[in-house]
Amino acid sequence: MNEWKQFLKQTHPGFQSLMTIDEAIDKETVKIENQQNEIEWISPTVKLQDKLTNIPDKMGFKIGEAADYVGVKQYVLRYWESEFEILRPKKSKNGQRMYTKKDVETALMIKKLLHDDRFSIEGARSALKQLRKQVREKSVESKEVKDKTTLSTMSSNEIAEEFLKSIKQARLNLGL
Repeated sequence: MNEWKQFLKQTHPGFQSLMTIDEAIDKETVKIENQQNEIEWISPTVKLQDKLTNIPDKMGFKIGEAADYVGVKQYVLRYWESEFEILRPKKSKNGQRMYTKKDVETALMIKKLLHDDRFSIEGARSALKQLRKQVREKSVESKEVKDKTTLSTMSSNEIAEEFLKSIKQARLNLGL
């Protein structure tokens, strides 16, 4: 093959050789091997916790802002609103959806269940109900210890940990 490239370069000075398939595969393999050493693998759990803790403290998010933060299109959030009763953003006077920080957290959890964990919508609904039940039970237990502890005082990491526990429990219940 190299003989043909040399011949074409001699006969056609403007010739730029293309790589053969084998050369391209070898080049990409070396590049990928070098990059794998540099990549730090992060589990979806860590990514979720990071996203949950870094939600900006704002009074409300418009649907575009919420969709961008969650990483989905706006119509996906609207669809999730129709499928998940837990996701119900308030509407402003002019009819725009205003997502709270809690709504964005919920949307992130829904995305993790549907996209990362590959739950069906019904399975995700069930997992979220179990999470809410566990959070309520935990808040009742903590109310016995402290007078006024609510879900809103739990850190995002605690909520994410509870969420992940409920996902594991839901998987066990569904036999996955």
